[in-house]
Amino acid sequence: DSPAMYSTADFDCALTIIRKRLDQEITQASQEIALNYQWGGPRVVLINRDKPHEFYRSADCELKGSGIHRRSIENFAELQSAISVLYPNTLTTTLEDKSLAFQVALFGSADILIAQHGAALANLVWCTPGTNIIELFPENIRQHNIKLAKSLFNQLASCVSIKHQMMLQEDKHGPVDVMAVLEALLSIHP
Repeated sequence: DSPAMYSTADFDCALTIIRKRLDQEITQASQEIALNYQWGGPRVVLINRDKPHEFYRSADCELKGSGIHRRSIENFAELQSAISVLYPNTLTTTLEDKSLAFQVALFGSADILIAQHGAALANLVWCTPGTNIIELFPENIRQHNIKLAKSLFNQLASCVSIKHQMMLQEDKHGPVDVMAVLEALLSIHP
């Protein structure tokens, strides 16, 4: 998963194959997602974390825990409320137990995406070029991984022609600066 090895051509090829294979499911998910958006303004997707699937606590799982056990946003409800006031076209969801087709449709529908750092952001490959991402990045991620972690989604975003910005979160389960997120959003779409 070295960002230096990312290839736009390889991504394009793989994404085309997957989209063809899941075409009907993606179309259905896109229609369901569209029903959740209101008219007007940018389509903002705000992703929360949910309880992990039981597999991640089982003996079959190598690395225990995922979802909200791994990272969370302490003041998520406040963040969601503030964003929804400014951008009524905000869709809030979780990705645990969502199909790949749903995730393809969701990320492809967003004009602006806000999510905490984590594997779910690999879905950036499904975004339309020009989409804006705000990655909420916990400062206390293990130091030996921090350089790679900070460049991982920035490089991926660059590879698929989307705009990426990172906002720091003090702790992996702490609050985010709601006003700073709103200012970032207003700088993207006033």
